[in-house]
Amino acid sequence: MKIFHVVGLDHGLQVAPKALSIREYEHPADIPLQAIEEAIASSLEFKKRNAAYENALTKIIKTKNISLVAEEAENKRTIAQEIAEAHHCEYLNITMPLEIRTESQDSPKYKGMLEEFMVSAISKKAGSGSRTLILCGAEHMNAIGEMLQADETTVSNEDFCKADWYQQFKLSNS
Repeated sequence: MKIFHVVGLDHGLQVAPKALSIREYEHPADIPLQAIEEAIASSLEFKKRNAAYENALTKIIKTKNISLVAEEAENKRTIAQEIAEAHHCEYLNITMPLEIRTESQDSPKYKGMLEEFMVSAISKKAGSGSRTLILCGAEHMNAIGEMLQADETTVSNEDFCKADWYQQFKLSNS
């Protein structure tokens, strides 16, 4: 039996935040104090946010005995990828390649095409008896869960955007 746990999330959670860039200033003394204060404050918030996200992912991986983490993510190293490796899980990026997205993004069926691409990639990788954690934008969660429903399959959904820990750190409308 295949088991899929589909998590809808805000894509802003997936990567660690960028630090304040001092390259845009000729001298460190030119950096406005307000920019420094905001960078420090947001850095502390991001550390708390990342810790909450990491804890939520780790809990799912451990309690559901996950063997594969499939993630809709740009071509950047993600927090989930690091956690998957730390827990000896396989990792699969299920993002549709940019060249395919670019040619099809004007189609009224674009969202469905993205979801079909992700499900196809997961289905090819998830073997019989696998336990897969799927991380995708919250807007794709239900459709992906429905597409994965089949005999000998269990699918559960969880919306991180509605989790108490996330509500403290809302990032965007993803």
